[in-house]
Amino acid sequence: MLILPLQEQYKNDAKVVYGETEKHKEYEKDYLMNLHLIWKSYLKQTMTYDTEILKCIAIKYKLDKRWKNYFAQLSDEDFSDFVYQAIMYYCNAIGCL
Repeated sequence: MLILPLQEQYKNDAKVVYGETEKHKEYEKDYLMNLHLIWKSYLKQTMTYDTEILKCIAIKYKLDKRWKNYFAQLSDEDFSDFVYQAIMYYCNAIGCL
C-alpha cells in the first residue's frame, strides 16, 4: 500500500471530489502557471532561458516516450499532451510564438 505525503493526499482527494467544478479547474490552471514560474527560475540558474528552448521542451514532453510515461503517473488522461498545450498556450499568450 502506497502512503502519500499529506499534502499530496489532500490534492488527490480534492481532485476526486471537486475535479469537474470550474473552481477546481481554475485552481489547477493557477497551480500550473505558478509551477511554470518556479520551473523557469530553476532553468535560468543553469542555462539561457528563452522561448525557443521552452517550445523544444514542450515538444519533448509531448513526443518522448520517457516523459509520456512520467506524466502518465500524474494523471489518467494524456497529461503530457496537456502540459505541451499549456506551455504553447502560455507562449502564445505572452507573444512568444
